[in-house]
Amino acid sequence: MTCRNEYKLTSKPERVIAPGQGWGRPVYCPVGVRHESGVTLNQALVRNSGTCRPDVKGDAQVDSLHEGQRTDAGHRGGVARSRVEGSVMGLDRRGAVVRPEPNAQPDEGRRQAETAKSFVIDRWEVWQAYKRIKANKGGAGVDGVTMPELEQDLKGNLYRIWNRLSSGSYFPPPVKRVEIPKSDGKVRALGIPTIADRIAQQVVRQRLEPLLEPVFHESSYGYRPGRSAHDALREARTQCWRRDWVLDLDIKGFFDNIDWSLLMRAVRKHAQRSWVEMCIQRWLQAEVIMPDGSVQKREKGTPQGGVISPLLANLFLHYAFDEWMKRQHGKVPFERYADDIICHCQSQAQAESLMEQVRARLLECGLELNLQKSKVVYCADAKRRGSYETRQFDFLGYTFKPRAATDKRGVVFTNFARNVSMTLRHHSL
Repeated sequence: MTCRNEYKLTSKPERVIAPGQGWGRPVYCPVGVRHESGVTLNQALVRNSGTCRPDVKGDAQVDSLHEGQRTDAGHRGGVARSRVEGSVMGLDRRGAVVRPEPNAQPDEGRRQAETAKSFVIDRWEVWQAYKRIKANKGGAGVDGVTMPELEQDLKGNLYRIWNRLSSGSYFPPPVKRVEIPKSDGKVRALGIPTIADRIAQQVVRQRLEPLLEPVFHESSYGYRPGRSAHDALREARTQCWRRDWVLDLDIKGFFDNIDWSLLMRAVRKHAQRSWVEMCIQRWLQAEVIMPDGSVQKREKGTPQGGVISPLLANLFLHYAFDEWMKRQHGKVPFERYADDIICHCQSQAQAESLMEQVRARLLECGLELNLQKSKVVYCADAKRRGSYETRQFDFLGYTFKPRAATDKRGVVFTNFARNVSMTLRHHSL
């Protein structure tokens, strides 16, 4: 909403220029209404006294504009916090999103409008989250709304997300369950949130991830910025050359069995914002729509497929495994990519003992080690010629085992190295 007089813009938030000197950022009065350049905030209030008034929350209200518009929070389980929901992403005259200047103080009106909410969330955070979700090109959730359909009223939809997050009235819709066949005949269950819910999850992830990154263990590689599966594979190959034995660990149904109470204890330790904790709690408790249309309520686990789920999984295993290994077995190197874990040991006895201790540790955290898939592997090569039955393991789609190799002189020798697993080749074909 603008004042009745034509407004001018300033190139810097705290500077007011005379009309005709150029266009920059808008100047706001305390209730969030843009006003003409060169006037004080008090003058702007006087000039706008006939067209706008603050409501009980301090938000500007207009009787003639947006008449009859309401949020659709009611049929989604949320609570509408304002009578009028307008645009969140202010556009300049060229139709481009106006981005706040780096290191600039927020305008007075915008500051008061946003601090009137229960929680302070910058609208630019929602815009950044939307761009990230759009780049990932995900499908629709239970509401069937695709990205092009959401973009038909982009400003309104992003505003609703911001409004409900910042007012504490955001409640996520149910998650759509999708089953992906696995090579062993079983299925991998994925939980697909709606596109709007993924944007909201990305807002929380953008707040929480910078707080957790400095805390996470250096041997954790999964779903972390600046790290990849290839980094984990390179480190695993190096450690296999240095140590003779590998403990290959498999956690049974990890994402479906995360203990909520232990996870939320870790979230509360690092979140620093109550609204982040509140949103994560609600996402964990979101219902699941099964393929047959039935509704399932969960008491543990986080949907594998949600935007926030990988970060929560890393946080849970950071305390359940990484920190425990650091305290109890600080000299045993390992690589962990989400719930795929391998440890490097000096002897068979050390590896077998470590497996029993890891099994007990996971039980304490509500998880179960899959003893049928977990195994102790001997890293055989030209110099390690011991006779042991298990001499290979799979890690992140690659099979590590003794292979024929050629040195720089053309001499053929046996090397313990990796190659794409046959299972991955089968799926590629």
